[in-house]
Amino acid sequence: MFGGEDFPLIERKGGWADTPVLSDVTSQVRFTGDRSVAQFRSFSLGEVPYSALRFSSMLVRRTPRLIRQSDPDMYGLCLAVRGKTKFEHAHRDEEMSAGHMILYDSALPFDADIDGGRLNACAVVVQFPKHLLPVRQHHVGQVVGEVLGEHSAVERLLYRFLVDLGREGGNCTAQDRARLQSTATDLLSTALGHRLDRESRVPHSAQQHVLFLRATAFIREHLGRPDLGPALVAGALKVSVRTLNRIFEQQDTAVAGFIKQQHLERIRTDLTALHLSHLTVHAIAARWGYVRPAVFSRAFRATFGEPPGEYRRRFAGGDVIGVQR
Repeated sequence: MFGGEDFPLIERKGGWADTPVLSDVTSQVRFTGDRSVAQFRSFSLGEVPYSALRFSSMLVRRTPRLIRQSDPDMYGLCLAVRGKTKFEHAHRDEEMSAGHMILYDSALPFDADIDGGRLNACAVVVQFPKHLLPVRQHHVGQVVGEVLGEHSAVERLLYRFLVDLGREGGNCTAQDRARLQSTATDLLSTALGHRLDRESRVPHSAQQHVLFLRATAFIREHLGRPDLGPALVAGALKVSVRTLNRIFEQQDTAVAGFIKQQHLERIRTDLTALHLSHLTVHAIAARWGYVRPAVFSRAFRATFGEPPGEYRRRFAGGDVIGVQR
């Protein structure tokens, strides 16, 4: 999740309107709190503008007059990270807080009243050109203005994916951003298809991609389970092990191999964690399923290019208790 403390300040009066969140979908903005804390981070994922915002409180309005002046033909997804938001749009009057998001249509007016309270508000706004979504516009219209985020696992995955993008998305290459645009679009399309009970209208490739993302998210969240394996993951996703294996093969990996990689990544993180400095390298490895030191050392070296003890010394200054070669 983005922190906000390193966001560039919006120093001049018209600066806020220059952000992608408002320059494409023009809106009226009025700060109702301390303007000096208004900050933002913006970048684009291919055709998809992304903005992470931090501010005290403000009112945002998109009026019929502004729509007549300019309509970029976009759907916007507003994610509440911190603070309370009242959102009036498409004849719906909704409230959302952290973990929620609302889809809006640039062709329709909206009013948003965002209050950050004592800690200031944080929000993410992502704008999707309508032509990117395979779901028909009159079907999407049934969801516009509704609160999303808790209805399904895909909605929760979409929320986490978009919020986490605020950390490193701006540092990615143009090629990586194009892939991230595809991932974001597939997640949104599948979430809409699920909510509309029209998943069959979502391209099969997008559905398979989202199943892969759901599977990898489940694996990361359950790495500590000793029974973590293809059968457990397939059961959680309600697919066969054969289908799960095929989905991973399409991504040039395997379920067991991905789990192994994630265990090694977690071990690498733990090796330099100060609160684990009293444990030996192999004690840390055993916490993640590697009970045979020789097997672990070979796997770590093959993956990261150096022995685990050398890695630990290099990043921990060489004074960690229990460091082993």
